[in-house]
Amino acid sequence: MGLVLSQLTEAMQTAFKTEWQAAKGSPPPDAGSDDRRMMFAAISRGLLEYLDAHQDGFITSITFDEGGESVAHTVTATELDISTG
Repeated sequence: MGLVLSQLTEAMQTAFKTEWQAAKGSPPPDAGSDDRRMMFAAISRGLLEYLDAHQDGFITSITFDEGGESVAHTVTATELDISTG
């Protein structure tokens, strides 16, 4: 499964509603919902574009436990499967 703009935006909206409910004791108002969605979409796009541009630097090594011995391996390329469309 890749990183998809619409799914990240939806996750942010859901998290916002949950946090608002927890903090305020009621659901967020309908007023401003379009502006919030646009803001979450912009944040999602910026985050995914940043990750896409820098994905080779995220994982540079990985260590596995092989029979009780830790063995480090160098990672030469990382592909995050990012979709901003």
